[in-house]
Amino acid sequence: MRKEVSYKQIIWLTLPATLSVAMEPLAELVDTAILGHVNTIWLACLAATNTTLGCFAWLFNFLSYGVTAQIAHSLGAGENRRLSELIFTALFLAICIG
Repeated sequence: MRKEVSYKQIIWLTLPATLSVAMEPLAELVDTAILGHVNTIWLACLAATNTTLGCFAWLFNFLSYGVTAQIAHSLGAGENRRLSELIFTALFLAICIG
């Protein structure tokens, strides 16, 4: 028996991955807007920091995409043991790398 999936359910499943990708540039935008009014030296330091942070975020973005696909597959297949292992491993890697 196949379960029907609605567009609303698909959006709710993709929302966390979309937000995780969108948060880093939004945080940089807010920081730049605030420090742009304060001091140009601080703004220059923030540019270097944002570049470094952006490189690391781009480099480790594979975790977000790869783990999201595997978790969705395990969730759809009803493999609860594999699902919990994937979530634990993803959180462990995120904490260690972060």
